[in-house]
Amino acid sequence: MMKDISDLFRLVWRICIRLLSWYIRAVVVLAGLMMIVCLLPDCSAHADTGTGSGWFCDSESAKRDDDVFWACGMAEGISEGVVRADALKAAIQEFNMVCELSTDCRGRGRRVTPARTTCTEAKNGVVKCVRMIEVELFTK
Repeated sequence: MMKDISDLFRLVWRICIRLLSWYIRAVVVLAGLMMIVCLLPDCSAHADTGTGSGWFCDSESAKRDDDVFWACGMAEGISEGVVRADALKAAIQEFNMVCELSTDCRGRGRRVTPARTTCTEAKNGVVKCVRMIEVELFTK
């Protein structure tokens, strides 16, 4: 009788260890997936507006969601630093044009946050930068 209880205990113990092992593996896999997902650019604050392979600025130049605007600028040239600055100026100009057309935008306070910048260099040495800014409006 004692041997049967001992065998039963061992069997239950093995089952518990195996279940715990599967559980730990599942947690590790899920944690790894979460880590991968959160390290992708799509986990940024601009996931819906500016990241991933279908980047917002590839298809649109400006977007508004209530009091938040996203605007893109593009520039090309030889010096990456100059091209980045020109792309920022172009993004600001894009925002200003859209804001000027919106009666509820003009005259309000603005908080500008730089967002994504992507620069590529062609084989001929020409650098192209696309830059996005986020502008939050507030009452002064």
